[in-house]
Amino acid sequence: MRHFYDYLDKRVIKKMKGKRIAFRRVLDGLTSGLHGSATKGYNIEFSQHRNYFQGDDLKNIDWRLYGRREKMYVKEYEEDTNFKAFFLLDVSSSMDFASESTAEFLMTKLEYSKRIISHLAYFFLKQKDQVGLGFFDAKLKEIHLPKAGDARIHYLIEKMKNVTNGKFTDFEKSIRKLLTLIRKRSILFIISDFITEEFDLFNTLDVFQKRKMPVIALKINDKVEADFTFGKYRMFTDPESGETIKAYPKDIRNLYLKEYKNHEEIIASKCKKRNIYYEKILTSDYLEEIILKILNKMSR
Repeated sequence: MRHFYDYLDKRVIKKMKGKRIAFRRVLDGLTSGLHGSATKGYNIEFSQHRNYFQGDDLKNIDWRLYGRREKMYVKEYEEDTNFKAFFLLDVSSSMDFASESTAEFLMTKLEYSKRIISHLAYFFLKQKDQVGLGFFDAKLKEIHLPKAGDARIHYLIEKMKNVTNGKFTDFEKSIRKLLTLIRKRSILFIISDFITEEFDLFNTLDVFQKRKMPVIALKINDKVEADFTFGKYRMFTDPESGETIKAYPKDIRNLYLKEYKNHEEIIASKCKKRNIYYEKILTSDYLEEIILKILNKMSR
């Protein structure tokens, strides 16, 4: 419990109460631009057998198993309203940035991202869904496959608290590795500043689209990165490559903003083409508004 409310805001939790998100609605909503409905002809996944009890519906009896064991067993299935949410968090060095405006709160892009994940994970676990978590930089560093349970949120928060920043970002290697580990009936959340080559990222995400697995991309930036409001002459360092440049911010601001805007437009366009829900987020945004916006989008 010591770190529980470091990452969860009671006010946000209160606002989330009463909301409910159904897997079928999310799957159809976030894959509606693909070829056909992702849940058309969808079969609810088999979970387990249990002993037959008087009053059980006879159509759920496994008659083949009865023929072998001469004892009646009922087939149980996972509810089609439940799903697996998997959060893939970028922990590369560029995520460890906070400008002067946010530094006093120690709200780096990584720390802000952890709070987004914590609240969404808390919500899904409360409605009995399964939640998984992975960290990546140049590779998939750590993975915790989706599980449910009341204690799960404490486990996930502890893992996020202890994760350390890594190196540069390699989306393709990380996501391809993830594809071998997570199953269908999952929704993938990618939380990152998306400092990467766009081709590598979306070439890899195409594999998820072929499997009709919904993807939600949350792009996290500091306000200073978005408007380049640096003041004095300074040294700028690329946190991933280590390259440096000394300059007056006003001399390079227009060029930077042009490149920044172009990069955002490419990502937004490629997400739209693939029907990926894409949200731009600043660490100065009110967390409550961001969480509710994401949940409202998923519940449509």
